[in-house]
Amino acid sequence: MSDQATVEPLQQSKSHNTVVMTIVLLLEVFAFMGAVFGFALTDSLAAKANGQARTLATIAERQVSLIQRISADLSQIAVTPNDAIRDAVPAKDLAASETVFAETLAAMKNGGQTVGLSGATIQIPQLTSPTAAQSLQEADRSWSSLKSAIDAATSHGSRATLAEAVREASISAPDISDDFTTIVSETNGLTIGQGENRLRFWLELLAIGIVIAMVVTLFSSVDRGRKQLQKYAQTLVQRTDEAEEAHKQLAEAKAGTDLIMSTVDRGLFLIGPDYRIAGEYSGELERIFRTPELGGYNFVNILQRLLTERMFDISRDYLALLFDKSKKERTVLRVNPLAEVEAHFPNPAGGFDTKFINFTFRRIVTGNDVSRVFVAVSDITDRVRLERQLRDSEARKERQFEFLLGVLHVEPKSLDDFLATASEQVDVMNDALRASDFATSSAGRMDLLRQRLEVVYRAVHTVKGNASMLQLTYFMKVCDGFESKIVQLRDRRALGGDDFLSIVMAQAELRQDLEELQELRERFVGLGHAGRLPERNAPTAFAPAAFAPAASAPVPQQSELVTQIAAFANQMAGALGKEVRVTADGFSTDGLPDFVQRTIKDVVIQLARNSVTHGIENADARQSLGKARYGTLAIRGFARTPNDAFVFSFRDDGRGLDPQHIRERAVAKGLIAADQAASMTDEQIVAQIFRPGFSTAEETTMDAGRGIGMNVIKEAIVDKLGGRLSLNSEPGKFTEFTFTLPVKAAKLTADGVAALAYN
Repeated sequence: MSDQATVEPLQQSKSHNTVVMTIVLLLEVFAFMGAVFGFALTDSLAAKANGQARTLATIAERQVSLIQRISADLSQIAVTPNDAIRDAVPAKDLAASETVFAETLAAMKNGGQTVGLSGATIQIPQLTSPTAAQSLQEADRSWSSLKSAIDAATSHGSRATLAEAVREASISAPDISDDFTTIVSETNGLTIGQGENRLRFWLELLAIGIVIAMVVTLFSSVDRGRKQLQKYAQTLVQRTDEAEEAHKQLAEAKAGTDLIMSTVDRGLFLIGPDYRIAGEYSGELERIFRTPELGGYNFVNILQRLLTERMFDISRDYLALLFDKSKKERTVLRVNPLAEVEAHFPNPAGGFDTKFINFTFRRIVTGNDVSRVFVAVSDITDRVRLERQLRDSEARKERQFEFLLGVLHVEPKSLDDFLATASEQVDVMNDALRASDFATSSAGRMDLLRQRLEVVYRAVHTVKGNASMLQLTYFMKVCDGFESKIVQLRDRRALGGDDFLSIVMAQAELRQDLEELQELRERFVGLGHAGRLPERNAPTAFAPAAFAPAASAPVPQQSELVTQIAAFANQMAGALGKEVRVTADGFSTDGLPDFVQRTIKDVVIQLARNSVTHGIENADARQSLGKARYGTLAIRGFARTPNDAFVFSFRDDGRGLDPQHIRERAVAKGLIAADQAASMTDEQIVAQIFRPGFSTAEETTMDAGRGIGMNVIKEAIVDKLGGRLSLNSEPGKFTEFTFTLPVKAAKLTADGVAALAYN
């Protein structure tokens, strides 16, 4: 047989082998790329599982917090006086905590829904792991014992049942906390360990097998080429071409991997124990961090530029935990502080750009050490801002709807007066909270800060009084919360400029609410009264009219202010189980400047609220004292004095002022010392009602107990308008205030309370 005849079959065989090897290499490359994609998919699934684990961990931690809060509330209730046990705030907190704890426990036990920390409803699958189920059963058993003790305590309210409930809480609460910790650990292990590790294990085996197959294929190709080179020199070029083709395919595979890394929408990179970023990372990372050539950069230094000092310290400690092999990975990943962080990037045009970044981590263990940590970074700014915008939009719609429902019963002029008064008071707050006064050190400026706080307090209380008269519930609640923040600052022994941040924010929110109300008022300015809703809390049967003139006299045309005060007083009295009437004789603010009219209105509102809350007794008590069932609030105007002063009085026929009770309250509140109080006259003691912080109320409510109402009156009449006031009272009979306001430009000395007459 000739050489040509021999070569041709060999060449055909070689061509066939080349095709087969090419197909094999392509399949191996595709399989390798599939393994790479599988790793990415595994990471995604792991991230989702980790999110579920964090959610469950958060729910379990809330259960631990709730059981601790229940125990704390029980302890606090145990020291509450007998007559306030069921009405105490801890009792209400205890009931709310019980409900949330029981619902979540049932959802974890049987599978179901519960409310997450954000307020959204989340689905919890039934726990089927033997360990988790056993721990949940033990937690349920402990809770049943504790719940029975709590029910007995709250039902009977006796000291014995309360003590038993506290004792049971001290035993059951730690056991329940341990059970939920075990549940979370077991669930995390099943969620992350079984699913992810098994899939990753098979992917690793697949990848190793592909690499081995590729090596075997290449080795076989080289060996076959060497043998053929020995036989036929002409096959050397062909084999070389095949090797080059294989190399080209590998290069293309690498280029494909690089393309994936350059187009993925997450920042992916590796860091070592020195926190330096490895050379290979996704292109998105440079866009997120706004820094080119990140290979070799220290990740800690990048975080230091972006985060606040406190957040940076927390993050640095967390990175150290990631490389600490003694700490379980699922425990470390569960407390990731960088799951959603606010980062500040320098803007070339000046200032900073704020973005929200999400970091997720995964350990890479080599031997017994954590050799590297895989980090995935996502820019979630658009999502976070959209969520906030949606929340703000919904809140604004709800607020405007509440505004609309709240003002439909209000006369347009009354609403305009309220807006004018409230705007004036917000401006007063704004002047009192000037940034320049709080930017410097507060050393030696404590008195100034407390004075500013009192100014803000009086302004808020004035707005609240006007809102109460018009039954603007929303603004009553806003102002009451505002006052609570101020009270917290008043009770502090030391004040600094930073302490006023919550006050400044509350003032800004109140201003925004007023602007929205003004916008709503202008939008519906053409809305008449034909379509108005009936007035809420209209005068009850025992107050047939807003005012009550003498039966034999013709009914005079009363001012709008008197009508409003009468409706306001009747509404308050009805809520307190009392009966009142309002009379007016010669009282009118017509002709006075607008700001003076608004000031007088504020004063009369405070006086009416104070009389109904503190002065007027309930109907049964009045009858037992030989009085009429209904109390009378009498407003009287006097003829102008020679210097054209405006004079009016406000009188109630209630319990009057008790100097001894006022003396005890002033001492209890620390306004005067006990020895000083003992040496003061009754007139001097009664004058204490005008001091900030004084109140005879035993507890704080929406209408009383803040200790600011009478101070507002003194500040408005004496300090603001330069007027004078006098007080006359007889215990068990009446209390009467008389006010003198200079209408013309004559300057009067504002020296406090002009006269105190006490019978």
